[in-house]
Amino acid sequence: MRNALLACFLGFIALDAADAPLAGVDKRPVTIFCDGVRMAADLFSPKGLKPEQKLPALILCNGTGGTKAKVGNRTAPSFARAGFIVLSFDYRGWGESDSKLITLEAQPRPDAAGNVKVEARAVRWVALIGAIISFALTLPLYAGFQLGTADMQFVENSMWIERFNVNYHLGVDGISFWFVLLTAFINVVVVIAGWEVITHKVNQYMASFLILSGLKQAF
Repeated sequence: MRNALLACFLGFIALDAADAPLAGVDKRPVTIFCDGVRMAADLFSPKGLKPEQKLPALILCNGTGGTKAKVGNRTAPSFARAGFIVLSFDYRGWGESDSKLITLEAQPRPDAAGNVKVEARAVRWVALIGAIISFALTLPLYAGFQLGTADMQFVENSMWIERFNVNYHLGVDGISFWFVLLTAFINVVVVIAGWEVITHKVNQYMASFLILSGLKQAF
């Protein structure tokens, strides 16, 4: 048993990015539930397994990413060929699995059929529109920036906390100018890239990302 496990782990280290072949392995999709949430999974077993035959089982948990794609395509077949039953799955809110419903207000009561109706907010669209507007507001910097001078441009200087002589003082030089444009453009790209990938706590993710991007542009 230990030798088989060791061989599988060493084989996994030697694998490259290509998918492992399924020769000698049966793979079938299954559905599992966790706290009432449907989760997508794949079950791998040695080919020709008899119903009465018992084998040791492994559950492969994902690291960063939360999906079974890499585990299912690369690691699980190696264990199955070594004589294991292997289950790999997508975490809740990742990949093909559903996510747990979380409401900001009190949970609404189900109707006569047992269904619950909630109002969804177009958080992704709000984040995308906000990122596009932020990028559009940086374009006048490109049109109005004056080359040939090392002075700070587009300077804003006003009193913030008079008692402690703290000012709100911002400006753009020839280096930070390009970083402002780049950050604003990347914000749009990141929101689009996470459109389908981010499925869990979307509100918190989009809000935190836009706040962080604003801080990066200011400092």
